[in-house]
Amino acid sequence: MSASEKLPPQILVIELDEIQRIAICNIIERSLFNVIRLSNINDIETSSINAVLIFAPNVIIVSTSIKEVVPIDTFIQKLRTTAQKSHRIEIPIIIILNQNDNVENYQKFDNGLIEIVQYPYTDSEIILAVKSLLRRSRPILKNRLLRYKDLTMDLSNYKVYRGNKPIRLGPTEFKILQLLLESPKVILSREKIIDYVWGHGHKIELRTVDVHVNRLRNVIKNSKFEPALIKTVRASGYCLKLPGESDYA
Repeated sequence: MSASEKLPPQILVIELDEIQRIAICNIIERSLFNVIRLSNINDIETSSINAVLIFAPNVIIVSTSIKEVVPIDTFIQKLRTTAQKSHRIEIPIIIILNQNDNVENYQKFDNGLIEIVQYPYTDSEIILAVKSLLRRSRPILKNRLLRYKDLTMDLSNYKVYRGNKPIRLGPTEFKILQLLLESPKVILSREKIIDYVWGHGHKIELRTVDVHVNRLRNVIKNSKFEPALIKTVRASGYCLKLPGESDYA
């Protein structure tokens, strides 16, 4: 994958207030980062945990507005624990305080990968915080490899190998493969793939997913006679490993 094709970092935005949530997402997208939006703002804790599990965001932005529905200290700890157990990463977090919040009350969360921004904030404050955390977290992520059989994805340099053979992927196919490698035993619906690759709420036809998956299959295949690494589960979606399938199948 060339430098120009590198995937932009993914930023998960967790904000209860709709106006502020839209504003933050717009700031992030104008700076050409990918935004991960929660699928269900009415169940913010479950939706946030699921987003970390599925997307492995590079940075999370958490507003203290969520205190209305969930204790923020336990919430942040759950996000960190989920990232550590599922993706073996320390996840950087930006905490956005409202005008009445005391900064000192939130410094206890600082593990070296925390930035605190207080409302009212400027666009540049948000983006500087994101970029600062991305720089500081890079050493933690640099050895992160995803593997399935002889297929390897190196997330530090966006390279993919089949055995020792480098494979060139476009950004869309790369993101689909990353999602499959993150959870090889999970059957991923087309809707879930759309949410991950294009973002929640985008109008993408299900057939578009099939086109990109078929393209990905052809690129990673060693020969035309080889069984497809990516399995189709009728009426359900795609996975790398079918339930009950041997590791050597």
